[in-house]
Amino acid sequence: MAIAAAVPTVAALVNGALVLEFVVLGAVIGFAYWYWGPQWPPL
Repeated sequence: MAIAAAVPTVAALVNGALVLEFVVLGAVIGFAYWYWGPQWPPL
């Protein structure tokens, strides 16, 4: 989770774009859910 917070923070500091921060954070959370999430899709 530290990486999930650090990458968007660095991106926001470099670009000053808050939108990119949420895009990267959403991508990291989505990947983590896909990788470690439920084994079977809900019905």
